[in-house]
Parts: sequence; structure tokens; C-alpha cells
Amino acid sequence: MPLIDERTRENTGKSIRNGFIFFAVASALLMLFFSVNRTIELNILHALGGLFLAGGIVYLLSYLFYDRAKPRLCERDLRKLRKFLLVAGISSGAFIVSFILHNAISSLFNFEEPVFFFISVFLSPAALAVGLIGSLVIFIKGLATRLP
Repeated sequence: MPLIDERTRENTGKSIRNGFIFFAVASALLMLFFSVNRTIELNILHALGGLFLAGGIVYLLSYLFYDRAKPRLCERDLRKLRKFLLVAGISSGAFIVSFILHNAISSLFNFEEPVFFFISVFLSPAALAVGLIGSLVIFIKGLATRLP
């Protein structure tokens, strides 16, 4: 059995964290789907089995990622990466909030409200695409960089 050094322990900890976050978010979305959508009858065991399988895959892929891929980024590129990831995160949150607000205003006041609809359909996905593509470009550039 190989020795467990601090790098392996750190990679395992990060992978467990990622798997747990994925499992918690996916469980919440699955519970929301089951509570809102009463028209589709799903077998709960199949849904939970798929959820556990997906959580295991996320754990495995994140362990391989942390074990193999470590970008070499300078401080300027790290700031850019943080900004792009912040744009992606804010746009995801803005999509959810504007979607809920659009539906709430439309159902409460019986008129179509265009501002939150525009944000959730056009603005948030565009910002998410910019954030993800920019962060992937910086990350892949950091992977291709060689140490002197």
C-alpha cells in the first residue's frame, strides 16, 4: 500500500469537498423538482442511484484533476481567473433570481414583465459563457506554461 503523503491527503480533501457540494446542490434541485412537478412519476430509488453515481463520478474526476492538473499561473493571471469565475458565479445567481422574480411578478400582477425576462434569457447566459470561456482559456494557458 502506498504511503499517504500530504499532497494525497490534500487532494482527497478537496475531492470530498467537491463531491459533497455537488451532492448537496443536486439533492436540493432534485427535491425541488419532486415537490414542484407532480405530473411525472419517477422512481425515487432510480433518482437517488443516479445521484450517488453522479456524486461518485464528480469525486473521481475532481481527484484526478487535483492530482494531475495544476496550472502555473502568475499573480496577474490568478486575478483574471478570479474575475472570470466571479462573473460566471454572479451570472448564475442572477439567472435564478431573475427567473423567480419574473415568474412571481407575472403571476401576482397578471402582466408580462420584460426586464427580468431579458436578464434571465439573454444577459445571464451570455455572462456565464464569457466567464466560463475566459476562465477556461486562462486555466489551459496556465497548464501549458512550463516552469523555468
